[in-house]
Amino acid sequence: MSSELRDTALFLLIDQSGSMAEQIFGIAGEIEAIHCHLTKHGNAVMVAGFTTLGWKGGQSRQEWHYAGRPAYPGRLCDLLHIIYHDFDEPSNSPQFKPWMHVPLFENVDGEALRWAQEKLLSRPECRKVLIVVSDGAPVDDSTLQENGPLILERNLLGAIHELEAKPAVSLGAIGAGFDVARYYNCSRSVDYGKPITRAFTELLDEMIGDSQL
Repeated sequence: MSSELRDTALFLLIDQSGSMAEQIFGIAGEIEAIHCHLTKHGNAVMVAGFTTLGWKGGQSRQEWHYAGRPAYPGRLCDLLHIIYHDFDEPSNSPQFKPWMHVPLFENVDGEALRWAQEKLLSRPECRKVLIVVSDGAPVDDSTLQENGPLILERNLLGAIHELEAKPAVSLGAIGAGFDVARYYNCSRSVDYGKPITRAFTELLDEMIGDSQL
């Protein structure tokens, strides 16, 4: 697998919503091991997580309130995207401490995908791969309360469609106790609390095999 990733930028994007609390440390250990293995073989890998800064919207909701509470305001939560290992950082042994200090709140998957896409598109490598690890649908109660129950799911589907419609970035997902095939064309799912490494390897092999490079 490592040798086949030459001239490839790989972004591992991890859902860190509250529902991941019981799984996140096991997944973190696997992701750290995958990262160390790949970077020691000279592969360009970035690891990041996504959640929100808190419950109930935070500053975004306060600003909406001060603006007169207009109808259908869009996202009403403050996003948090956490970079654990950037592309150009040297490979290190597994570092679990940063994962242990990140609070787990809500998840706005669509905007996280677009953020990761921008990071990948800035890379010089010819092939760009984005793999998401998630345990469920996007949720933020503050946003859903004022916009209806489908806004975040539609936002995610829109982001996926944008990515899958263009060849610049290959997109895949791993469901941790959740069938992500309902959203992603290229995916694997594992039972709740089970290791994801085998699913990651199978998914990455499929994505590389499907590449035209």
